[in-house]
Amino acid sequence: MIKMGIYGILRILVLLREQASWWAPCLITLGLTGALFGISLASYQRDLKRILAYSSIENVGLIVLALGVGFWGKRLGDERIAVLGFAAALLHLWNHVLMKGLLFLCAGSVVHATGTRDIEHLGGLMRKMPFTGLLTVIGAVAIAGLPPLNGFVSEWLLYLGLMTRSLAHGGNGALAALMSVGLLALVGGLASLCFVRLVGIVFLGEPRSSAAKQAHEPHASMWVPMALLASLAITVAIFPAAPVRAISRVIGELMGSSDGRELAQVTDTTLPHLGVLNLSVWLSGAAVALLLLWSRRNKTQDTDTTWGCGYAAPSPRMQYTGRSFAQLLVDGVLPQVLRARTRERLPTGIFPRAGRSRAEIADPFMRGIYERLIDWCGNRFARLRWLQQGVLQLYLFYIVVAVVVGLAWVSWQGANP
Repeated sequence: MIKMGIYGILRILVLLREQASWWAPCLITLGLTGALFGISLASYQRDLKRILAYSSIENVGLIVLALGVGFWGKRLGDERIAVLGFAAALLHLWNHVLMKGLLFLCAGSVVHATGTRDIEHLGGLMRKMPFTGLLTVIGAVAIAGLPPLNGFVSEWLLYLGLMTRSLAHGGNGALAALMSVGLLALVGGLASLCFVRLVGIVFLGEPRSSAAKQAHEPHASMWVPMALLASLAITVAIFPAAPVRAISRVIGELMGSSDGRELAQVTDTTLPHLGVLNLSVWLSGAAVALLLLWSRRNKTQDTDTTWGCGYAAPSPRMQYTGRSFAQLLVDGVLPQVLRARTRERLPTGIFPRAGRSRAEIADPFMRGIYERLIDWCGNRFARLRWLQQGVLQLYLFYIVVAVVVGLAWVSWQGANP
């Protein structure tokens, strides 16, 4: 459903054959802003599904950014940039369907097994739900845009489009393209941190609650769709040329071409670079195979105290929490408007009471714009409550007055055209 906005943008821009000069910079700015905003808020959420929802904002931002690059190349008359941008946008749209669908189903499996979406009450699920944990790792690597999975394929095309713009054309546009590359890399880094945090807090370590201790793998009716989506994500990563060819007709439509030329453009422009992706896939597969062989040969386990600090049996309370995992990013990197609100009651006095710390993770736009606007409107309209007396005859009188005023207005407009 969130892709319907992208579909609407594409339909309108295809109908408007004459391209305006502001389309590309507007789409690029909106895309980068949305991507940075979404992934910044996702990096410190406690609700498992809210993390994925804010990540969807980031990925839609990447799609809009890629569309902007495509229209930028079209405006410049450079078919290479246009094809790379449009191919990145459309491919990432379908990649996001696979990646985010997989992660939401995995989150549903976790909620079904534990009864909670709060990551601070999870932990240690990899032992109880190894198959779900493995599929979640696959989805996390893909959604973070890391090689060798399908998220990297479409983001790689986006990087190529921006780099081609900066190298092939000079001027201020080249500098803007290089800055966009840097911001895109920042988005990728934040996405990696976000999903390392998700996997680490939810699936690794020790269970933080009794619900996490009693978790179990779901029924086959739940994990088969997850396995199917993961298989498709891996397939797109191994054979990226096929989906690129499948979207070539849409790329041609966006470029205003009605013949078969766009397929040749896509093939000549993107497929040589996609060979790099195939190499990444095979090298990563070889590394995983070697790691599995090494782990099978080293099954011995050593037992010792943890760092010799007197903690032979660490409790779950000694682990990193989701809040502490993201604290350096939230407090040191994010601007004040994007941070969570913290309320602390520190111990004071000779015989202090217990201290408390509470973090309110609210959407800054909801907190700073929508809620204030609704409160302002509510306070203004509250002054009109004297009109609401609960008397039926009075309400009928209001209707009659409104109809008379409306008829008078229409009659006056007709007399004075």
